[in-house]
Amino acid sequence: MHLRHLTPGEPEIILQVASRMRSTLVEVLGEERGQSLYSLDWLRDRVLFHIESGRVLLAEDEGELLGHCMLRVEGELGLYATSYVRPESRRSGVAQALISAGEVWFKSRGVRHLATDTALGNTKLIRLFEARGFVVVHSTEQMLRLQKPLSL
Repeated sequence: MHLRHLTPGEPEIILQVASRMRSTLVEVLGEERGQSLYSLDWLRDRVLFHIESGRVLLAEDEGELLGHCMLRVEGELGLYATSYVRPESRRSGVAQALISAGEVWFKSRGVRHLATDTALGNTKLIRLFEARGFVVVHSTEQMLRLQKPLSL
């Protein structure tokens, strides 16, 4: 497995990441809501936003995209905006590698805390981040934020 960041000159991969963002929405929110929440153009623009203002990390194996993690900095907070690993690559260390690489990137930017926001029903992601020391710091009827301090 190889980790790298996505660049703006890779439109096919940008579209693939956007499609996988939609797959995450479908998996967590159900087919109808997940498909209708955001257009594919909006998701693609969101990927481009993170390329320009943050980082989109990719995990690849022999040119095949295994997963991605979108990162951005908001003040002293490092935010894992979207994390996705294709189902057949889960439980193989891909997500751990992406999250660890994200921590390195956030440290290089002087971030003090890490966080991710997700739907209450996204138990796989919640467990993944809790296993890395994140704790729930805020929740609503539909969403929650997991957070942890980052030692520099």
